[in-house]
Amino acid sequence: MGPHRTGCWRPVGRRAVWSCKAGIANHAVPSIPLTLASALLVDPTQGKPEADVLGGPSFSHPRTPPTGRRHRSTGQLLLAFVLALALAFLPGCAGHPQPPDSMDDQIERAAEGAADETVVEAARRRLEAALLRERVGSWLDRLELRLNRIRSRDQAIDDDLELSARLHFNNPSEQQAIQDVYQADTEIALAELGEISLENRTERCDRSIEADAAHRLEEAYLTYLARIQEIRRWTEDLSSEGLLDELSTAETLLEAETELLTSRPEPALLTPEPAFRLPDPTADERPLVQDERVIRALIREHNPSYQERAAASSRYLALAQREQSRRHVHLDFLELGYEPLGEQGFDAFGAQISVNLPLFGTTSEGYYRQLGDAALLEGSALEEELVRMAAIALADINSFRRDASAWSALLAQAIQADQIVDSWLAQRRGEPRDLLRLSRRAFGARQAVIERQLSAGLSACTLLSASGVPLSEWPGI
Repeated sequence: MGPHRTGCWRPVGRRAVWSCKAGIANHAVPSIPLTLASALLVDPTQGKPEADVLGGPSFSHPRTPPTGRRHRSTGQLLLAFVLALALAFLPGCAGHPQPPDSMDDQIERAAEGAADETVVEAARRRLEAALLRERVGSWLDRLELRLNRIRSRDQAIDDDLELSARLHFNNPSEQQAIQDVYQADTEIALAELGEISLENRTERCDRSIEADAAHRLEEAYLTYLARIQEIRRWTEDLSSEGLLDELSTAETLLEAETELLTSRPEPALLTPEPAFRLPDPTADERPLVQDERVIRALIREHNPSYQERAAASSRYLALAQREQSRRHVHLDFLELGYEPLGEQGFDAFGAQISVNLPLFGTTSEGYYRQLGDAALLEGSALEEELVRMAAIALADINSFRRDASAWSALLAQAIQADQIVDSWLAQRRGEPRDLLRLSRRAFGARQAVIERQLSAGLSACTLLSASGVPLSEWPGI
């Protein structure tokens, strides 16, 4: 039940009456609605105020006592009703908050790189729902229109008809806390969409880096395979011509066959994406910043998993604030009304104001604060893990960049060795066993460079997963 309705419509003689009533309202926190009601008795004839012996303000007008009940025309009463309605709606004209700025650009950034359109669309719909709910809210609750004692006499509305419009108000501090909850829900939904996107981008990065390494190994192996086969044919020719003894022939052919079987890489089934390729050892790239403060700042700003937990903590704290706000005194309702008083011969215009006094009961504030602290601790633990992952990835990337010149020199030496083998094979110079050994070492050097590139490339994917920042946007020294 809401607050008690006062008896402000019952006149006492020819006085205006001020009354105060108290009652228990059925709210989450038990409260006492304090209702102040006044009724002003007005007579159409001229008159002047009289002093009330009880000290209350009163207005009386001399007139001829009524000889019978009066009746109001339907038009007069409807006019009074419309005026009361207009007055009741007037304070609420500015009660609806403006919607927040568009988040389309944030949504697009969060959904970038997502592969599963169904999952992305579901996350997008949850975000849009949270945005719509965030835009709903007002310090106005509802407008209650009352028509009491409706009776007709002689084709006219009886004077006992009572018209009133009651405007109910929300607790403003509670409403602000609810808006904070809705805003946190929006941030959580946006973070969930970002998590899907980041997970997909990381998976694409891993697949693309591994595919790029597989293609380069396959290309190097095919070239190596052609040399081994050429060396094997040359060995067989020398043996058939008696220019190579059995021991050397058997050793060379066995070694060549072993290399063909053991050096074969996994087939490259995927095509690497241009956005995710192996780092180039010949590129002159500066080291990346490894300062822990920078790592933490970037994680807090760009990692959606951390942002989701931070938003969850904010949501619980907002719920705790909502519970606390329910103990705040606030305006409950404002009522304006009109009633023709046929028996006394006066019209009555009344107003009521009710204030909630939440004096009793308990709240769940402590419960929500504990949940908020738990979410905050989970976010801190996640942050430490992400910082550790990012630090390890940065160390590996910077190590590769510091040794880039050495890896570049090793690759150049392998290329030069392959050129020497090709030249000597074409001229049939040297021993097949020596050329096979040099070719195998050149291929091993190429493998080592590619594996090191693969490690640094996967570290870049790990850095993206931990921080949400791609390698190209990470600050350098």
